[in-house]
Amino acid sequence: MNRKIVEQIQKICDDTKKNMNINDIVIRDDVFLLLQESDCTVLYYPLPNEAISGNEGCAGCHIEKLVNGRPRQFVFINTSNTRERQAFSVAHELGHILCIDQRIYDIFPECRDSVSEEDIVNRFAAELLMPEQEFKTVLKERLKAIDYDGKKIMVSQLVEISAYMMNYFFVPFKSVIRRYQEIGR
Repeated sequence: MNRKIVEQIQKICDDTKKNMNINDIVIRDDVFLLLQESDCTVLYYPLPNEAISGNEGCAGCHIEKLVNGRPRQFVFINTSNTRERQAFSVAHELGHILCIDQRIYDIFPECRDSVSEEDIVNRFAAELLMPEQEFKTVLKERLKAIDYDGKKIMVSQLVEISAYMMNYFFVPFKSVIRRYQEIGR
């Protein structure tokens, strides 16, 4: 994703936290409160057969329906997923409610054909839960703690650091791995 788009998404995340009186850099499971404070109805439900990591299954969804002649927002979160996966789904669906994709398309109309709504909203969720600078700082600290020389890392060390990052940011493993890729690690 274009760096200017990412920077705009980061700005939107910062503004969102400020508008919702969130002062913590890392919001962890407070994301559930952010969603509930939004103008939507949140429904939590278990769908065990849909609790699949990645792009398969149903982790959550957002719909808008007319209720008594007025549009209402609804978010569904699959509680059969891990709590960390639910947190990412909540952040993602919050991105839909806040129309993050439309805000990006309004600023960068030329990206409408090359960057999907889902990519924008996923990046919003990642930036909201794992702010890029904080992620880099924490990763640097963890690498320093194991005397990483910049060349090789043992698989066990990578797993340990990744587990730490998952816990610190309250996100699924796949989100941490993807974030490594996004920051060029």
